[in-house]
Amino acid sequence: MINLGKDNGFIEIRGPDLRAISGSTYLAEVVSDSTAGFRSLAVSSTRDIFPGDWVRILIDDQKYVPVSTSLLGYMYENPNQKESCGQNCLRRIRGMKNVVRFMSRVSDVRYGEIVLEREIPFDLRSSWRPEIHSVPSDLVPQNCGLQDFTVEFRHKRSKKHLDEDGFNAIFLGGTAFSWVKNIAVVNADVNFLVLYSNFVSVSGVETRFTKDRSHPSSKGKQGHIAIGIHDSCDVDVSDFDIQGKWWHDLSTRASMLSVFRSGKGYDLSLDLHKTAPYMILYSNILLGNGTKNAFTTGGKPASGMPTAAYTTFWNIRNKRYMPIQMPVRRGFREASFATFLTNYEYARIQ
Repeated sequence: MINLGKDNGFIEIRGPDLRAISGSTYLAEVVSDSTAGFRSLAVSSTRDIFPGDWVRILIDDQKYVPVSTSLLGYMYENPNQKESCGQNCLRRIRGMKNVVRFMSRVSDVRYGEIVLEREIPFDLRSSWRPEIHSVPSDLVPQNCGLQDFTVEFRHKRSKKHLDEDGFNAIFLGGTAFSWVKNIAVVNADVNFLVLYSNFVSVSGVETRFTKDRSHPSSKGKQGHIAIGIHDSCDVDVSDFDIQGKWWHDLSTRASMLSVFRSGKGYDLSLDLHKTAPYMILYSNILLGNGTKNAFTTGGKPASGMPTAAYTTFWNIRNKRYMPIQMPVRRGFREASFATFLTNYEYARIQ
């Protein structure tokens, strides 16, 4: 039996974390403000930027500015100031690197300006010091995929939460334009995990176990993560089948513009794992039992509320097709700006 450790997968497509190579990929800084929906950006230099290039916009949170004018403050913005996510709420993640890692092709280069193919879906403020970075093919694995096989570990009881052995199956880290398709994973601690990546597709995947492997303290949970999107952007997870309960069935942390759709599970947790998940869509998902587990969230205290702005739940249902209530605890009803729909009800969260 192979013990991989907590940070590795049995099969990986992996490049470096951009934070470790930012000096070699830096191209320019964004020097003026833009509002959501714009494609043109004024930049400090266009010398090494050309039409057709893929670039990333990377933005760190500026730790020593007030929350009200910070990037994280913007992402957790709430018209009801009594329920806003202030300094204490965000204490652990102020100053976080690469909160935004948005990627687009360049369609045009003008004097002091670049035009992107994609509209930018959020405001850009020069005070946040947004940077333009290249996506070099010699550093970032691109157009790579895994499909049509099964990964099975020998059965072994899982250890306590966060103390697992590290029997992890599929990791995609630091990649772009990559995919996982038609893969089953058996008896794993972590099944599928996307890290520090852009434009990744995970489709037709399945998690299962040969017999109960839950730790006595875990209340029947078979392992740590079924499918996770962490520190990534533009990830599409679809047509999944998650058998058994996991600590984090569908987990997203520090990610944006990603979707879980058209999947099912035994008793799914839609784990918004704090650290500013932004613009995440959960669509057409059969929760299975649909118990109180549905909106269980992980993540450390003072890492923000479970979700930042514009997370959306559409057509979420359980096997009895009964209405599922949005939780009223802080971080959903007060802070997420989420829209929650089932076959039976519609509620706009103010």
